[in-house]
Amino acid sequence: MPDLSEPNTILYSDKEGNARVIGYVWNLVEEYARKHNAGVQLIDQVLEGKRLTRIQLLDMARNNVIDIGAAMQPLTLSHSEEYREYTYPVQVASWCTMLPLEPILEVREMYAWMMPGVTFGFLSLLWLIYELRNGRWHRHRRLLAIGWKVLALMLACNVQGRLITLFIAPPAKPTISNFDALSNSRLRIFSLRFEHSLYDFDLRTRYAPAFYLSDKISELLQLRNSMNTTYAYTVTHTKWQLYAEQQTSRLRPLFYYSENFCLYRFMSFALVMPESSPHRNNFHHYTLQLGQSGILQHWVRRSFYYMVQAGKLHRQDLSEPRHFNPLAPQDLHIILRAYALGVLISLTLFIVELLVSRFKIWMAS
Repeated sequence: MPDLSEPNTILYSDKEGNARVIGYVWNLVEEYARKHNAGVQLIDQVLEGKRLTRIQLLDMARNNVIDIGAAMQPLTLSHSEEYREYTYPVQVASWCTMLPLEPILEVREMYAWMMPGVTFGFLSLLWLIYELRNGRWHRHRRLLAIGWKVLALMLACNVQGRLITLFIAPPAKPTISNFDALSNSRLRIFSLRFEHSLYDFDLRTRYAPAFYLSDKISELLQLRNSMNTTYAYTVTHTKWQLYAEQQTSRLRPLFYYSENFCLYRFMSFALVMPESSPHRNNFHHYTLQLGQSGILQHWVRRSFYYMVQAGKLHRQDLSEPRHFNPLAPQDLHIILRAYALGVLISLTLFIVELLVSRFKIWMAS
């Protein structure tokens, strides 16, 4: 019995209007039956949107209604007493978060990126050393002139290289690497309440504002499948491959898989099976053979194409053309302010030097 958790098992109607089930978990069960010269029979009518929960699948297994439940379930410590009602682990994967890619720097921030404060500090330090040791450079004037020219050349090349980078691969804002940065940002993790309870209690209470909780799994799936960048979403690494494949046609992806926000870094996944099932050992050897041969991973990587075949997703060009807009007057405000500040400092120093010179002449007379 499939749980219709896409893309593990996907329900769709073929050209004749018949209900069909595909997906890598369905392939797993179907090929096992074929290997033993058997077939797969659904115990109930499969309906679109009728998702089976873990409890429903376990009840079916306890009542010997099903031989194998075509549903990949996580094996967590909170349900360790139910381990005997699952197959041996079929997969080991992480359960982390897909975060929206950080936005590109704004025009005003790009000025600071092209000429960072560290560069100005280094140049100021060199100038200060030069002024303090001005009287000791006379014997090395030629080398000093060459040194200044090399420094000016390096600075010009650095600025030019960064300017070209802005057109080829514009830099993005710093990545969110921990919960402190996530709490201070506008981004929130869209999570189901039962998933949120799997986090450590101290983490849940300390970083409660970093989560947006919901009981509607349909809302999570709708936002996540539409690649809505308003939120970050919890997802297993197996399902993440579906979204990663969906973004391959984009020049700049919308999401990336972050292992800094994980429910579990290594989690075992298994199928529901009656405790006294005669298929247990045979199915275990079968899944080991699939894993070693790479066939299971091949089916997982084809999840995106299964979704396209079922009409759940559409193969389309998601790439966005790059648009170049001329600089607006407000984009130059920072440069004009910096220029005005530099002129003001220069005039101030000039007036001070002039007053000091006049004062010395007045004292000498």
